[in-house]
Amino acid sequence: LHWTDGYFETSRARGLRVVFDVGLPWVWSASHYSIALCFFALSVSLAYVRLRKRAATGRNFAVVLLFLSHLVFTVEFAACLWYGQGPMAYTALVLAIVQLLLSLVIWWRETLLLHFFSFTGIVCVVNVLVHHLFLVGGSTSGFISIFSLSANQGLLVGLSLLGLSSFAYVVRWRSNIAAKAMVAEDLRRYEDCWADVVRFDEGHGLLAMLDRRVQDIQFSSDSELPSHPCQRIRPDYVKYMQDGYSAQIQRMGSRVDFGEEGPLVNSLDQLFAQGAVVDIVLREKLRDWAMPSRGLAMIGRELGKRFVPWNDLFWNSSDFQMDQVQYAGLKTIQRATEKVYRAYNCDESLLLDACRQSIYFDKLEDLVACLEVLAADPEVRIQRIVNKLRPDYDAARTLGYRDVLINLRLDTAVTRRLAVDTHICELQLVLVSFAEVKTDAGPARYA
Repeated sequence: LHWTDGYFETSRARGLRVVFDVGLPWVWSASHYSIALCFFALSVSLAYVRLRKRAATGRNFAVVLLFLSHLVFTVEFAACLWYGQGPMAYTALVLAIVQLLLSLVIWWRETLLLHFFSFTGIVCVVNVLVHHLFLVGGSTSGFISIFSLSANQGLLVGLSLLGLSSFAYVVRWRSNIAAKAMVAEDLRRYEDCWADVVRFDEGHGLLAMLDRRVQDIQFSSDSELPSHPCQRIRPDYVKYMQDGYSAQIQRMGSRVDFGEEGPLVNSLDQLFAQGAVVDIVLREKLRDWAMPSRGLAMIGRELGKRFVPWNDLFWNSSDFQMDQVQYAGLKTIQRATEKVYRAYNCDESLLLDACRQSIYFDKLEDLVACLEVLAADPEVRIQRIVNKLRPDYDAARTLGYRDVLINLRLDTAVTRRLAVDTHICELQLVLVSFAEVKTDAGPARYA
């Protein structure tokens, strides 16, 4: 044996003297060095963007580098086939597919990563079994060598991924059980409130009238309302923005055309900058909608909260009592980030409740009247209505809570001048019986 020279001679009994090269194929070495560099660059890039707090940039880095590793494994697969290395070609093909799927999952649906890790663990274990049992002869010694973790890193990786994903599944299962127990009391009280509403509506038909009016508003609009509208930036305001849009315009010149609606919002910074301005206008409009329909304002919070007619507040109250009105305020950055990640796959343009307010009502007919006032307001552009007071609405999705949710744009002289007339805000029309059950901790538990 001449291991130092990289070859060995066959025995004299075989007749001919044949020399075999036992050095590592250059393709295998090159691919593994390239993969190591890719993952090193990935780690450095993620650490950098984490310090800069740019999650979207980190995701793009991860997708690009994982796709590069996919290309490296694809080249290794082709080269191994060319040199007749069947087992190595099979392993390279499996790894190329895994890297491609991982980059696609991160790009389109990050919430599927847990399921993907389980799938990858199974693939790694099956890959080792197929490699040893079918591609290298399937001998007893080969079968036993499967269980040598030092010789089969793929088996170690597969078992580790299966163990971690199984642990994550168990933790999530127990968390779901704890969450259901936590909200069980709220769910029961909301169901009691809904039973009272249905009982009162018998013979009046107000719920049916509300549903018909919602349908009339949706079908009477200039164009069909989308199932989920998007936040946009006004086209003529793009040229003033110091972000990727202005850079894109400079690169592409007159070829850039965002259409009449404008480009989509692509960051929470843009969204909250719009929402901070719209919130001021929305609070003023809130009073204009509530007073003609006998709407109520909430004074105080939690156990000390009470509901006072807006007419009394405006005409008969002191400045001190007006200061006690509990406006919703902008959504917190933490809750906005959680919702964008969990519900909208990191698409900030789908977040429609960064700016939101509520009007409360003692009677269902007052709520219907407020909807009429909104529909008649020339400065309101209704984008979507979600009527959770329909009898056939699945209230389990909101843990029993019901209201009428309206997404709208405010097209006023102020919003047009400040270029925020494209911002979509949220208005909730809530019955007092449901508002009394709702607590500040409720939305957090629901999340």
